[in-house]
Amino acid sequence: GVAELGRWMVGDEPPPPGSPIESTPGEPALELRGLRARGLAGIDLEVRAGEVYALAGIDGNGQVPLEQVLAGVRPVEGGTVDVRVPPLALLSGDRQRTGLVLDLTLEENLVLEAAARDRRPPVFQAGLLRPAALRAQADAAIRRFGVRAHAQSVMRTLSGGNQQKLCVARALRREPGVLVAVNPTRGLDLQATAAVRDEIRARARAGTAVLLVSTDLDEVLELGNRVGVLFRGRVLPVERTREQIGQRMLGVEGP
Repeated sequence: GVAELGRWMVGDEPPPPGSPIESTPGEPALELRGLRARGLAGIDLEVRAGEVYALAGIDGNGQVPLEQVLAGVRPVEGGTVDVRVPPLALLSGDRQRTGLVLDLTLEENLVLEAAARDRRPPVFQAGLLRPAALRAQADAAIRRFGVRAHAQSVMRTLSGGNQQKLCVARALRREPGVLVAVNPTRGLDLQATAAVRDEIRARARAGTAVLLVSTDLDEVLELGNRVGVLFRGRVLPVERTREQIGQRMLGVEGP
């Protein structure tokens, strides 16, 4: 039956090494109330400062619409999105299509969002780019995140892991109040995966509210202080057991 399929899908083994941070969550930083949009059927959730709220789910159950609504590129048809502790930073689930411009350099990609929005100092002055400041920030990000490239490397020449590290560096540049991370380690090797997950934990410890949306159940259990399931554009409540999460991912209600 479906319950057996759920167990087969998620397995009975414990998650890999690593566990959620010990956290005493603060005030709500992100609230979604009755959120409806194309692909979202009414989402209610609250993420508090200093915690990771992890949404498990099979691809195609609202991950892309939710990301696009939070990025401001898909219209909201009903309900509310309340970012109580700005800024909100987004780590896209598709680094090559929506996260990066592959024909631009590392340093240019690092400030894409700032260039499109506020053009704040020190990289920009009176709306104009300051190349020396940009280079300094890119070099600092390369050192901090262990990116194997240089500031003027073209993004498409980097490995997937190094591309993702740059996406993480950009998302964390302004120490966000809210971090939305969608499949942040998909396609990465073990070393890059561990590095990205460590950064997510570090941001939560520093007080950021993290909304993790992932199709990787191990990742959800490893990082999430609280867990829900995204199914057909809704968030289903769930207990922290692999069996029940697997059933909810298939849409099974009940115990």
